[in-house]
This record gives sequence, C-alpha cells and structure tokens, in this order.
Amino acid sequence: MKTIILSFDDARRDFYTRALPIIKKYNLTATLNVISDFILNPSNYCCFSSGNNEAITSEELKLCQDMGIEIACHGHSHLNTNSDILQNITILKTMGLTFEKGIGFASPNSELTDDNKCENGVWELVTKGILSYCRSGIQIRREGLLYTFITLLDYLVHSPRLWYWLNSRNVIDKRMNVLPSATIHSYTTLQQIQYTINRMPDNTALILMFHSICTPNDIGFSKDKWYWSSIRFEKLCQWLAQSENISCVTTIEYVNKPYNY
Repeated sequence: MKTIILSFDDARRDFYTRALPIIKKYNLTATLNVISDFILNPSNYCCFSSGNNEAITSEELKLCQDMGIEIACHGHSHLNTNSDILQNITILKTMGLTFEKGIGFASPNSELTDDNKCENGVWELVTKGILSYCRSGIQIRREGLLYTFITLLDYLVHSPRLWYWLNSRNVIDKRMNVLPSATIHSYTTLQQIQYTINRMPDNTALILMFHSICTPNDIGFSKDKWYWSSIRFEKLCQWLAQSENISCVTTIEYVNKPYNY
C-alpha cells in the first residue's frame, strides 16, 4: 500500500470553495496548513494572487475540521520561528479548533531542513511535544545548478521522468525528522504525478503540496505559478479514490501510525 497526503498551504479560501467539495466527493481527506494572521488580516497578504488574496474564514476553518480535514500550523505571520508558531497555535485554538491528535507545522517557503532545524527554536517545539511533526520541501535556490537546470527543463517540457527525478527524494520510506513534500505548480501535469506515484515502492508515502485550486473563470487563474487547475485536481482525486493500492490520509494520521516508520 502507498500513502498519499494532500497538503494545502496558507488557508486560501479556494480550499473551502474549490478543493474541499472535490475532496469530499471522492471520500478523501487533506491537511490544511494555516497562516492565522492571513485569516485575521488578509489585506496584508497581497502576494497570494492566484488565490485572489482571499483567506478562509474562521467559521469555514472550523467546518473543515468538523469534516475531517487536519488543521496544521503555517506560522502566524508565515515565519519559521518558535514564537510565531506558538502564536499560530494559540490563535487557532481561540477560533474553536481542537488538536487531540496533535498539531503539525508546515515550514513557510520550505526553509526548514535537517541542517537548520534547531535554528529559531522550531525543533524545540517538536522535542517538547508541542508540535507532532514538521513538513518542508525543496528550495530550488539551495539545490545547486544541476537541479536548477533540470527544474527549468521540467517547466518547458513537462516530462514525467524529469518530475520523478526531481521529486524521488521526497518519497518517504523511513523515519525523517523533517518530512519532505513535492510542490505542485500550475504547470505540473497529472501524468507527472501519476508516473511518480506509480514508481513509488509499497509502504512509502508522498506529500503533495498545493496552494490554490482554481477554475479558469477564477480571478486568480494564471496570476502566478502557485495554483492548480480544478479540472486536474478532480481527475487526480478520482484516480486516487479508484486506486486499490493507494491510501489517502492526513499528515497527522500518517505520523501517528507507528508502522509507517
């Protein structure tokens, strides 16, 4: 059995209006990584243009949790610091959210790595049991010229083999301090994701990191690279739901299952 985790960053409102109906239609689940200040002050985040700079509301966030969606931290102000994460957790709780299974953290801009995890007191929150896990991803600017070149080539040709090469290191096959993830951009194809999942060995996992899910009629469609087409997303969810050897879970569910390690 292979495990796939649908992970959404920022808490953009299109998660509630676009992604969630598709996820529930196919009886899947997901993790929503929340910037609490984005919900309180969305005008401060004009950079989320593909999501039309709209945040989910606290009421909608609570409804998401009631429907089985995992709510996790993404920093109160989108920062990788101990204090920002603690503020994030406090505000989420004041919104009426509960965390009996634990609470995780998705590193803003994928800055957190095993090499720097002890900076800014972030890993201390894990060792103290305040955080259950940390999720990050690959940053192109720290990967070297070869990786940068292959990434550019992937942008141009959309090769499933190239995407697999770029993301094979993100497949989780053992206990890892900082969980990796594969970023889904506007130009990522369904075939690339399917090829990579099909190449994964059994008893491994892959976190797919999304930001916005948009239809062609949405204002934010094509504004930047941080969105994925709702048509592609529905085809992905349908394929995941129909695949007998794929389990779709939340990040906290995966982390809490001891046999995954």
